[in-house]
Amino acid sequence: MCNKLQASKTQRRPTGPELGLGSSRGRPRDFITCSYRANFKDQMRPHVTSERRIGGDISPTSFSGWSSPFCESRGFSSSSLLHDDAPTLLRWPVLAPTRRSEQRVEGLNFSKLWLKGRTQAGDVNFSALCSLPALKIMDLNSNDFSGPFPSSLYECTQLETLALSANLFVGGLPEAIDNLPALRRLDLSFNNFSGAIPSSFGHLTHLQELNLVANLLNETIPSFLGNLSKLERLNLAYNPFSNSASIPPELGNLTELSEIWLAGCNLHGAIPDSLGNLLKVSNLDLSFNMLTGRFGSSLTSLKSLTQLELYNNHLEGPVPSSLGNLTLLANFDVSMNMLAGPLPISISQLHHLTSFHVYQNLLTGPFPSSLAIFPLLKQISMFNNSFNGPLPSNLGTVSKLEILDVSYNDFTGTLPGFLCSGGVLQEIAAMNNRFDGAIPSTLGNCPPLQRVRLNNNLLSGAVPSGLWGSPALVFLQLDNNNLEGTITPEIRGAHNLSTLKLDSNHFSGSLPFEMYSLWNLSFISVSNNNFSGIISPEVGKLHHLSNLYIQSNSFSGIIPVKLAQCTQLSVLQLADNAFVGGIPSSLASLSAINVLNLSHNQLSGGIPAELSELRLTNFDISYNNLSGPVPSGFMNGAFDGSFVGNADLCGRNLMGIRPCDVSSNKSPSKIFLRVLLGATFGAALILLIVGMVFLYRVHGPQLKSVIQGKKGGESGPSSASIPWRVTSFHKVQYGELDIVSRLDDDNLILGSGGAGTVYKAVLSNGQTVAIKKLRKGSGNEGSEDDKGFKVEVATLGKIRHKNIVKLLCTCSNKDTKLLVYEYMPNGSLGDMLHHNPGYGSTNLALDWPSRYKIALGAAQGLAYLHHDCSPPIVHRDVKSNNILLDAHLNAYVADFGVAKVMENYLGADNTNCSAAFTARVAGSYGYIAPEHAYTPKVTEKSDIYSFGVVLLELVTGKKPVDWDVFGDNMDIVRWTRGKLATAEDAGEVLDAGLVPCWREGMLMLLRVAMLCTCALPMNRPSMREVVDMLLDADPARFSSTPLKSSKSVGAHAYKGLALLALP
Repeated sequence: MCNKLQASKTQRRPTGPELGLGSSRGRPRDFITCSYRANFKDQMRPHVTSERRIGGDISPTSFSGWSSPFCESRGFSSSSLLHDDAPTLLRWPVLAPTRRSEQRVEGLNFSKLWLKGRTQAGDVNFSALCSLPALKIMDLNSNDFSGPFPSSLYECTQLETLALSANLFVGGLPEAIDNLPALRRLDLSFNNFSGAIPSSFGHLTHLQELNLVANLLNETIPSFLGNLSKLERLNLAYNPFSNSASIPPELGNLTELSEIWLAGCNLHGAIPDSLGNLLKVSNLDLSFNMLTGRFGSSLTSLKSLTQLELYNNHLEGPVPSSLGNLTLLANFDVSMNMLAGPLPISISQLHHLTSFHVYQNLLTGPFPSSLAIFPLLKQISMFNNSFNGPLPSNLGTVSKLEILDVSYNDFTGTLPGFLCSGGVLQEIAAMNNRFDGAIPSTLGNCPPLQRVRLNNNLLSGAVPSGLWGSPALVFLQLDNNNLEGTITPEIRGAHNLSTLKLDSNHFSGSLPFEMYSLWNLSFISVSNNNFSGIISPEVGKLHHLSNLYIQSNSFSGIIPVKLAQCTQLSVLQLADNAFVGGIPSSLASLSAINVLNLSHNQLSGGIPAELSELRLTNFDISYNNLSGPVPSGFMNGAFDGSFVGNADLCGRNLMGIRPCDVSSNKSPSKIFLRVLLGATFGAALILLIVGMVFLYRVHGPQLKSVIQGKKGGESGPSSASIPWRVTSFHKVQYGELDIVSRLDDDNLILGSGGAGTVYKAVLSNGQTVAIKKLRKGSGNEGSEDDKGFKVEVATLGKIRHKNIVKLLCTCSNKDTKLLVYEYMPNGSLGDMLHHNPGYGSTNLALDWPSRYKIALGAAQGLAYLHHDCSPPIVHRDVKSNNILLDAHLNAYVADFGVAKVMENYLGADNTNCSAAFTARVAGSYGYIAPEHAYTPKVTEKSDIYSFGVVLLELVTGKKPVDWDVFGDNMDIVRWTRGKLATAEDAGEVLDAGLVPCWREGMLMLLRVAMLCTCALPMNRPSMREVVDMLLDADPARFSSTPLKSSKSVGAHAYKGLALLALP
């Protein structure tokens, strides 16, 4: 049984302005604070905690004499607190104090209890609480209240603070909010309120803080907000206001403002000069908008500013010389605009600067020398401009620089030698300039250094030996310079190194043996140097290696057989070296490989036939000493030119390769053999024609019914006589009749959705395929829609990746479009996790290593679509049912781009386009990113949100939407976020069948899922970053021994999850 809720009477003296929930001005305040502590070994225990804060530090004291059925007399279970019975809390009679002195209770804190209730169903009624005569503060943040704004709150007429942030409220903002005339602080952020800001908000003349951040407000910022003369904080950021929205000049009347946050509001037009009247403003954030015009001098009159954020707009003109007036400025960011000209000399007055960001503009001139003497400066980002001249030699001697990025400019001279004098430098990026001279030796003694990017300069000399072994180093990029020397054995100390790029320099010597112990290495590029020696078999220890570029060097010896142990390899470039021996057949086990280039070496022997089974987009073994026949799998025209320069190779229809049966002396026996083969072929051809006639006579009616769509309820003229066109993307050994004749058996239907019906088909050659029959559209032969269909399908057919389902071919005529895919025997991840009774959270088929393997594979497939295709391909419908599993539970992304294909096939004005499919093109229910409530635009970030939902399915074992588990109007993202925001431990979130064995890795994957499902697209990682994070969660790094204590492991993985629970 859970303990009874208790009450705590707390008193404090005013301590000045407070963040968020009001201040106590002139007298002590009494609060009721109800919360709970989670003990996942037992049950939830409601209790009063001193960690709960209402407007500042509250020291709990005993609440003697308080009697209330609300906080003392009634006991709950965790389910009644969090679920169905929770709304009854809000319907109880008025709290009854036993002593008159305690009628002064002024604050109620029910935040982060995840109480739920629907206002439209009458579950939520605040009348009882509003009857407390002195109630001034009501905190209901971070619960699950849903529906419109609760009208019963209008009865709390004495309220000064109302906090409803992070709930599920919908509809318009409260029209009658002026029924609460005493309001000083109103927080409705992180809900789903939409429409306009009502005029009643302009009547709240005592309001000091208005927070409407992250809703769906879609009209304009009204001018009447300028009437709120006492307003100190105005936070309207991240609302999709209309294209006509601008900054009202009337906001300049709010002379008490200290903070104005209008980021991500789709604001247009110029920054009004009237904002120059806001002399008390310390924080002004107008970033992520469409603001135009000049960076006006009106802003530089705001002498109280400590933070000015104008990045990602369309501002132009120079940075005003009056910028030096802002002598208190600490954070300055005008990046990603169109500002031009040199930086003003007056920057020298900004002695309090801690961050200075001006990247991606049109700025010119020298690096401001004054930046070198600011003692508090930590971050400088000036990349993507046209700055020139040298960097100050004393840069770093006074300030403790953490980040310096001056890339993509025209800087010259040498790199300053004191950049790490403060001992905290983490990143230096100076690529694509004209720096010369040596890399400063001091960078070799900078332990915090994580990223060094100095490529595309004129640097020379040797790399400081200490830099090779820098312990925190993750990314070292020195390519395209004039550097020389060797990679020293000190590299053994760089145990975090992930990326090493040294190509196009003058490095020499061999790759040191110590380099093969850096198990985090995933990207090595040392091409176009003078390296020599062998590639050690120890390379097989680099299990995370995905890209190996060592071409154009003088490496020799054999290609190590143990390269096959680098199972993540996708690119292997060994061209232009002196390798000898044969091509290891073990390379055929590299299932992830896309590029294999062994050209221009001295390799001999035959070509292993197994290599033809790889999913290669680039294969080149030209100019070696190979011999024998080319395996038949390579004779499909896809690799023409890949075999030239090997005099002893033979094959059919390959450029530069002689046929295997060509001989200068044709013996009579060989001539007779050819005649015999010709006769045999002719007879076979006659039999084939007779067989086709017979097949048509026998199966003609069936073919006709299939093509007309009789089984699927489609109608239309017969197309039995309409010719079919087969477009192959891989080697196929079947024809259109073999495909079409398989679509007449409803028992072979694997599934049906908005795009069409999928059939399982066993073809005449024994091959099993999946055939997707697209719904009938308007893409007639030769039409624009048909051309669009062909272009999109051709793009999909070119995709080659180990984690993407092969599109084998298409079969189409003017009435019907069929897509033929490879068949996956284990179905979809969704079926295996949620539907098939043979699988479950405790089934070994989906133990944690299997789930991790599926997550990583699917992520790598999506990363390929997003980052390695040009243009990038957005999946548009990532979900567990579109992740297919082969016999070994390898993951394959399916249905990528099908929504786009269907758009072209159906046509923009096609009346057959069902509403179901129209809804599908932006995703499936439970997987759709929140921004699609107000924008139809689908981006890579939409895919990433959906993939985050898939990760949550894998971690929790739960469906994305399950009202029996989560409750009404809840999905897996909100449910998980709610649990993490209040839990001391994540045990209840994780799939209980897996927790004892793989807890730490699961928590790491959970963290990735929460990052992917951030409410704001800009806060989500890229798919490439997701892959990197998943690689760090490899179960091989964690013990599979059951744990004695659920709290003894995973602390570092769980740390920060509560923060990630915020939307």
